[in-house]
Amino acid sequence: MDEERDARTTLAALSEPGDTITGTLVSRLGAAATVQLITSGDRLPNGIDPAEGELWPRRLAPRINPGQIDRILADMERHDLRLLTPEDIDWPGELQQLGTSAPIVLWLKGDPGQPSTPLPGRVTIVGARAATAYGSQVATELTSKLASQGHTILSGGAYGMTGHRSGSLNVAGQAHALGRPVGAVPGPVTSPASAGCHRLFQEGIASLVIDAQHVTDLLDSTAGFSGDRTFAYSATRRFSRTGPDLKF
Repeated sequence: MDEERDARTTLAALSEPGDTITGTLVSRLGAAATVQLITSGDRLPNGIDPAEGELWPRRLAPRINPGQIDRILADMERHDLRLLTPEDIDWPGELQQLGTSAPIVLWLKGDPGQPSTPLPGRVTIVGARAATAYGSQVATELTSKLASQGHTILSGGAYGMTGHRSGSLNVAGQAHALGRPVGAVPGPVTSPASAGCHRLFQEGIASLVIDAQHVTDLLDSTAGFSGDRTFAYSATRRFSRTGPDLKF
């Protein structure tokens, strides 16, 4: 790998997903220069919050380990993974809508065309890590049906149902901000785990979903979607971490 790809790999290992300071620095200076800033002690560029900028190297520097790149490359080879960066032709163009919150790199296994599947062919399924039996059952039924129809299912890959470290309600908020259709499966009104989904209905963010056909209908509504809208991160506009049963 070249210097920039090595640096992006390092930053992906050191920083949290959605780290806007890292994203801002990479966009302005490049990945290699950003890595150097972690330990150089140099002042960060103007426009970055001074307090956050002071904490940034303190967060990332302790995570640097000798041989980190070699271990990542060995893991990639062992698991047959491919590294994608924004310079690669298979990089999903829609990620630019996330601005400085966009991923530093992606790791791909399998069909290289999957990340570029047209928007109506992709479904993101998120929910609480401590998913209820009801939520798990519905998720299994919906993913099975949608996958059999050829849809690409996106998820964070953690235990339960998850898509983002900030919680599934934040995923819904971000999707809504980008103009993506959002659906939610209702739960029992007596269950605290249902509060998140029901709140999305109340706020007009989510449409009701009870089966795979409802999801397909939502996907069909994105056929004319323009990828021009960008997501503006707001530290003050965040949803509660209380997770709903299931959300799309």
